[in-house]
Amino acid sequence: MLFRSHGGSVVVGKEGYLYESQYLVSHAGKDYIGEKEIDARLERIRFVTERLNEKGIHLLIAFAPSKADFFSEYIPDFYKRDSLNPTNYDSYRSKLLSSDIPFIDFNSYFLSVKKSAPYPLFPKQGIHWSEYGVYLSADSILKYFNQKFGLNLNTMLCNHVDLSPELRSTDYDLGDLCNVLYVMHHYDMPYPSLQFQTDPAKSKPNMLVVGDSFYWNIYYSEIPKKIFNGANFWYYNHEVYCDSVPKKQVLDIAHFQNAVEQQKIILVLTTESNLNNLGFGFFEMAYDMLHTDSNILRRYEQEIKNDPEWLKLVSKKAAERNITLDEMIRSDARWMLEQETAKKK
Repeated sequence: MLFRSHGGSVVVGKEGYLYESQYLVSHAGKDYIGEKEIDARLERIRFVTERLNEKGIHLLIAFAPSKADFFSEYIPDFYKRDSLNPTNYDSYRSKLLSSDIPFIDFNSYFLSVKKSAPYPLFPKQGIHWSEYGVYLSADSILKYFNQKFGLNLNTMLCNHVDLSPELRSTDYDLGDLCNVLYVMHHYDMPYPSLQFQTDPAKSKPNMLVVGDSFYWNIYYSEIPKKIFNGANFWYYNHEVYCDSVPKKQVLDIAHFQNAVEQQKIILVLTTESNLNNLGFGFFEMAYDMLHTDSNILRRYEQEIKNDPEWLKLVSKKAAERNITLDEMIRSDARWMLEQETAKKK
């Protein structure tokens, strides 16, 4: 059975489990963009990650879980996946794991703890992760930031979980779209109560999130304000939601570079159904921005090397700071680039 809804179609699976059709299409590999295209996109992502890191900005790609993968046993036979068909998820996952691009895969993690998790990680009539699944994922992301990026963030603890028959948050979002007169049968869902450390000595960095609807659960939680310097969410890299603006805005391309360079962390969060457009254009925009910067940076480095007096001065500074000449040349070139960029603003 299929219900038509705004923006998509709700598919009724076995035993009353609900799915959104696009997730089933992606699960079956019917939106696969091809290995060559994925390789090209990953090359851009690698370039962007490295250049941002040079600017002191950490980037992390996180795959949200897919209900189609998690509850594949309830998918209607029509949407069953042929194991020989490649998928965007499988291809991206294998390539990211073998790269040095920071990456977390919650899709595989949810599957690995499906039988051992103390509470449901997906609802029966919802397409998004449960609030308990959100807590586990957010906790993992914060620990990754501390361990891999060397940050010193406030901590988050779960001091209680309310297992309730009354569904909250997004746990019945597909059920609502079906527009039926009764509430469908479902199991109890978990709702964690979170406690946050408030140590003023801890850092509260700027974080930009570029993602799809799976981030809303975190956006509306206390995490952005308690752990980071407020909320800053680019929904599909198009609509801008942040604490300083009372309503959504459309992303202004003219301010893209300034907005990106103000961040300490950039999190790109997406689920399987959106991997045919990973980043929603963010990486392409960042690539164009940073590629120009890279060319200018190399130009300044060459100018320093070609000017004997300038090179002598830079060599002296390198000796005083006990760093290599190449490091000092790059530092001075970056300073020149920053001055040039500031004049354009």
